[in-house]
This record gives sequence, C-alpha cells and structure tokens, in this order.
Amino acid sequence: MGSESRLVDLCEEVVDCAHSTPRWTDFGATVLRSHNIRDGRLDLSNRSFTDEAHFRDRIRRAQPREGDLVITREAPMGEVAMIPAGLRCCLGQRMVLLRPDVTKVDPRYLLYALQSPQLQHEIGLNDGTGSTVSNLRIPLLENLPIPTPPLSEQRRIASTLGALDDKIELNRRMSQTLESMACALFKSWFVEFDPVRAKAEGRDPELPEPLDGLFPSVFSESPAGRIPSGWRVEALGTQVTVERGVSYGGAGLGAGEMPMHNLNSIYEGGGYKDAGIKFYAGEHRPQHVTQPGDLIVANTEQGHHRLLIGYAAIVPNRYPTGLFSHHLYRVRPDHGSPLTSEFLLWLLNSDVMHETVSGYANGTTVNMLPAAGLQRPMICMPPEPLIQAFTAFCRHVMTRSETALDGGIANVALRDQLLPSLISGRYVGDPDA
Repeated sequence: MGSESRLVDLCEEVVDCAHSTPRWTDFGATVLRSHNIRDGRLDLSNRSFTDEAHFRDRIRRAQPREGDLVITREAPMGEVAMIPAGLRCCLGQRMVLLRPDVTKVDPRYLLYALQSPQLQHEIGLNDGTGSTVSNLRIPLLENLPIPTPPLSEQRRIASTLGALDDKIELNRRMSQTLESMACALFKSWFVEFDPVRAKAEGRDPELPEPLDGLFPSVFSESPAGRIPSGWRVEALGTQVTVERGVSYGGAGLGAGEMPMHNLNSIYEGGGYKDAGIKFYAGEHRPQHVTQPGDLIVANTEQGHHRLLIGYAAIVPNRYPTGLFSHHLYRVRPDHGSPLTSEFLLWLLNSDVMHETVSGYANGTTVNMLPAAGLQRPMICMPPEPLIQAFTAFCRHVMTRSETALDGGIANVALRDQLLPSLISGRYVGDPDA
C-alpha cells in the first residue's frame, strides 16, 4: 500500500470547536453547522449567523481559512468539507478544524482520503462510544492512518477526483437553479400574489393570456387573511389523503432490491436526496408502495430545530417502484381535487406553510408530526387552470433538473469507484489508461 502517516502529523493544527452554543442572530458572521457539511462539500444554502463578539470568541484558537478542512464529530459523524476562498466563518458545535501542512499533504487529497471507505470505516469504529450519540473522539481522529504517497502523486489523485467533483457540482448547481425558478414562481403567484397586487395598483402583471385572466384585480378577506377575490380557503385535509409508511425491522434492511425512501431521503429545507436511499426485503402492504411523482413528507426529527420535519420531496422517476418508511407520510391529492404533487411540494416547503405544519410537531427528545399537521392547516385554493399551468411549468423544470442530477449521479458513481483504489495506491499512472 505504501507509506502511512497519522493525521495529526500531516496537520499544522487540529482544533476542536468551542463546546458552547453560539448566540444565534439573523445576520452577521457565518457559523458552520453539521447540516452544512454533506458529501464532501459545504452547502451554505441554509446559513446560520452569530454576532461579532461571539464570532471573535469562537475563533480564539483558530479562524477557519481557505484550504482548511472541517470534519463533524457527531450527527452525522465523519462528514468532511474544505473551506473555500473568501468565506469568513467560525465553527458551531460538534466539529473539528484540520489545518493541513502543505509541505506534507495536499489539502484536496486529504479531503478525499478522509472520504475513502477505509478511513470512513476507521471513523465508524467510534460508533456508539458516546453516552447518547456516537462521537468522534479527538485522539482517534488524530491517529487516523492516512495513506501518504509523494506530494506529486497526491496532487495527481486530487486532480483526477477533483475533475469529477467539478462536473458533479456543475450538475448540482444547474438542478438547484432550475428548482429555484419553480420556488420563485410559486412564491410570486401563490404567496405574495404579485399579479393581483400589480393589477390592484394599476400596473401590468406582464402575463400572457389566458394566465392574466386567472388573476383578479382585487383582494377579499378570508379566514386566512387577504386573498385574491374569487379564490377560496379550505383545510388541506379536505383535498388530500395522508398515509404513514411501513414500520420496518432491521432484519429486512439492506437486503433485496426494493428501494425504501426514508427520513434521510429528504433534504433539510425540502427536496429529494438520493444518497439516503435504503433497500428493504421485509413485509409490507400495498399502500406502502410508492410510484414516481408521489409526495413524501418527513414526520420525525431528532431535537426541536424543525430543520427537517414537515418538509417534502417528490419521488423521482428513477425509482419506478419502492416503499416509504414510517418516518414519512405520503400525501396524495384526492380523486377530483385540483391539487397536484408539484403544487403541494412548493406549498409545504414554503416558509409560511412550513411554519404552520411544523408547529403541530411535539415530543421530548424526538419531535413527531401527527397527521393532523397536514390535515388541519388552511390553504388558499387558486383556480384549477392556474394550478395546472404551474404544474406544467414545474414538470418541465423538474424533468430538466432530474436529467442534470442523473448526470451527477453517474459521475458520483465513477468517483466513488475510483476513490478507494486511488487512495490505497492500487492505481499506478493514469487510472483511465
């Protein structure tokens, strides 16, 4: 395999986070949290902030800088990412800063090494060592055995894997941009009622016919507040059926070929996450079988931050059949309802509706969302032709987004195939040769 080095010997510093909760603010200095670190990169779409005084207190030992690595100690354990240029940030709880010694190790190579199966296995040996949750202890982290080829070889490996990661990131951003368009349109039409406001103020909403005619020029009072005149308000439960998924046991988990969508299949903030898919061969009922286009909603969350509970995702076309676990609800429009899965997706993931739905959650350590949280909220029902127009736009956007993601998934598979061989030294020279 070649030479190995302890992680601590490849770093200028290994700095544990401050063991205190930051003072949270609506703006200010960025605080990195565990949910910001996924799949080897930082995701800052859902940022947290603290004030300047607390920021300075949290960087007393070290301030993260470009090229540093951050690794999570628990929930989840062993996720790692690199600090990019221009990011002014500090660490939240349950993470460690690694400052690579560039005379010994290429930072991007170290990033990939820590994601390799053999290193993730070493990290996983710490599973269950905490009193209530798994915790990556600093001594184990510092003593991780890192394969250490010459720097020139490290850079070649990092370049090979980095080229694939760049393609993965491009596809991810393309998908994210497309889906943000649908989110913006939903907010404009069905939350802010921008076309109605424009007409009420004598401005042109700049919509083609027949869309323009579907928006009135005045508002009316309703139990849900001011809504476009002629639209109506109903309880969501009068339009949809809410079902809980299959309660599964460990015996059937990881076996068979039936995909099972679960709590880890939904991103915090909503949207489908392929990395979370599980496979199950246990008993289930016909009502637990999913099909593409089904809407799934998280009904469970550890703690009370409401980062996941109540958020929704749509089952992609790449899963023609599957199951959904008891940590999810499936929400289907009733026969004859004008609602669609696409409309419900953006409705439930909107800030206003998520605040309402997640407010029904309760529990001590584990937060649980009762079905009533998806049945009792009042919603504003637009005309059916407008829902259909929005749905058609969403389906076009989501088809293009899924195509981009499929390309990303193929590159992820190739990267994950190459990564262990490159890190272990089994490839000599060009792995494509």
